[in-house]
Amino acid sequence: MADMSDGGNVHHTCGVAASDGHMECWGYNECNKVSDAPTTGAYSFTSVGYRSSCAIVHTTVIASCWGCGCSSNDNGQC
Repeated sequence: MADMSDGGNVHHTCGVAASDGHMECWGYNECNKVSDAPTTGAYSFTSVGYRSSCAIVHTTVIASCWGCGCSSNDNGQC
């Protein structure tokens, strides 16, 4: 893993592979914090929070976020 974040006591973890930058998340899936994680692309950094997670897209240095408050149904509070 090139980068890994467990966010303390948030019951899920995300990591970025050193070999190709793909990201995987595992653990408790409240608010789709695991299942909504991006499955394609290369990432350079991930940050896991209590209700959401974010990762930096390697090529554009733009954050991609998912979890509670990240959809239009949740007022986009991510």
